[in-house]
Amino acid sequence: MANRRTGETNMEIERKRKTQSAKVKTQNCGSNSYRDTAPLLRLAVCVLSFAFPWTLPCAASAIQLVQKNVNGNENATATMSVSFPSSNVAGDTLIVTGSAARPSTTLTVSDSAGNTYQTAMGPIHDPAQDVSTYVWYVPACKGGANKVTITPSVTAALEIHVSEWSGLGSGITVDQTSSATGNSTSVASGAKTTTADGELIFGYSWVFNTASAGTGLTALSLVNGDMDEYQIQAAAGSANATFRQSSAGTWLGQMATFKLASAPPPPPPPPPPSGSACDVNADGITNVVDVQLEVNMALGSTTCAADLNKDGLCTVVDVQRVVNAALGQKCVVGP
Repeated sequence: MANRRTGETNMEIERKRKTQSAKVKTQNCGSNSYRDTAPLLRLAVCVLSFAFPWTLPCAASAIQLVQKNVNGNENATATMSVSFPSSNVAGDTLIVTGSAARPSTTLTVSDSAGNTYQTAMGPIHDPAQDVSTYVWYVPACKGGANKVTITPSVTAALEIHVSEWSGLGSGITVDQTSSATGNSTSVASGAKTTTADGELIFGYSWVFNTASAGTGLTALSLVNGDMDEYQIQAAAGSANATFRQSSAGTWLGQMATFKLASAPPPPPPPPPPSGSACDVNADGITNVVDVQLEVNMALGSTTCAADLNKDGLCTVVDVQRVVNAALGQKCVVGP
């Protein structure tokens, strides 16, 4: 008999009801939820991803600028500070540039959070402008409000730029550095070749007039005509921190590139028991291949030949037992 509203037969209605019932069944794995007509397959993918993470590469975290600030004074100053606009996030990377001019002198850096700074480069001296510059960094900072201070060995005209970055990781290292001086409208640190994909290219210019960011680079902060800038390089290759200044004059340009920490390779899985019922392909070892074979049986793609819990079916219970055996646990057979 057909339904008056839809014209469907009772058999067609029942088939549609069963299909919809299958679609609303949901499986959860970690923080992900899947809604599909084959929930068992989705669950198996989750089991595989947790059991064998070394077989499923994960995308690296993207480097992001979190916040920045700047301070500067053309007159002789005994010390200079600048605060981050918002609290630092624990584990983020801090980059600080400082300059001391007229006279060129040494600088030290500290902050109110108690971070330990490493020197990326400096002091870099430019006799023509009577200035010394530095780039410091904190690979993984402490969280909370933070004020950064630079102190010269003698009073000098001071300048400080600060920035916070996420996605670099605590194991970052300085890969390449370069610096150069000149007298023109074009400013360049000098090209260097980076050794890893995804490096942060950080540039700083101290110029006679007013600087602007070079092609392909993004300005960070500007004070007294001096600027820091950055670029996130997609692939390893030539890098050069370039700037323009508003009219010809003396300049100092410098660059430091920061390389993300290389993640150590995951440890190999423990040796699983061999010659067991969980060794589905009978090759003497229980591994991800056996898990995939058991998944295929549970999905009905292949004949159920490894009914480990002896319930007459190959199900996700059997898949889990093969996963456990592949991870070095005992192969459990029986109810």
